[in-house]
Amino acid sequence: LNKADQVSQQQLMRVYGALMWSLGKVLETPEVCRVYVGSFHDEELKDADTAPLLAAEMADLLADLRDLPHQSALRRVNELVKRARLLKAHCYLLDHLRDQMPAVYGFDRKKKELIDTMPAQFRAVCRARGLSPGDFPDIQRFTAVARELDFSAFPKISGTRMRKGKALADLETALTDTIPALMEFLPRGNANKHAQVAEPTDVDDPPPLPPRQQDFVAAQPADDLSHTPTAHAVAHAPSQYAKTG
Repeated sequence: LNKADQVSQQQLMRVYGALMWSLGKVLETPEVCRVYVGSFHDEELKDADTAPLLAAEMADLLADLRDLPHQSALRRVNELVKRARLLKAHCYLLDHLRDQMPAVYGFDRKKKELIDTMPAQFRAVCRARGLSPGDFPDIQRFTAVARELDFSAFPKISGTRMRKGKALADLETALTDTIPALMEFLPRGNANKHAQVAEPTDVDDPPPLPPRQQDFVAAQPADDLSHTPTAHAVAHAPSQYAKTG
């Protein structure tokens, strides 16, 4: 927010509030965006009342610009964690759906039943495996892709395609040990603004869920939201799950 020294404190408060309200309608993110207030020129600040605030805001902007290399690397690590958790939850989903299929006949009827009750299947996996609802794929997209696939051909966690459970164990090791170790190699940013890799949510204060997850957690007790995250979407590579094994 430039040229902030051209207005009084009261006017600045009104402009800042109106700007934040407008940005909230445009930027669909759970985090509150940061707006830097200042007057970016080489002259002295004109309003003595707001000068200390503007000077502090401009100093924060410069400090955050210097911290960009650290923040960029940190975002990449967090994105890696997000994808790994998505993959983990997805593996459990496919394993669950395959286990529900009959051994001999009635495949089509059972598949239709599972698709029609997909939110319930998501809740079942979430509770049974201790996963976070925020890590699951979009239900509607997952269901749309799953309609075209053979549930009995999904890979089992204990099957050969998953190396008899070793593949998921390696993924868990990456989440708990390998990726946290990467933090030691990141460029050092401001100590007081050090962000951390996302951790599992505490049961007493679960975060608001994305709209796509409301379908399968609406009827879920609060204590079911206290688990570690995971998962990946079938939609990204449906052909991989059409193999037998």
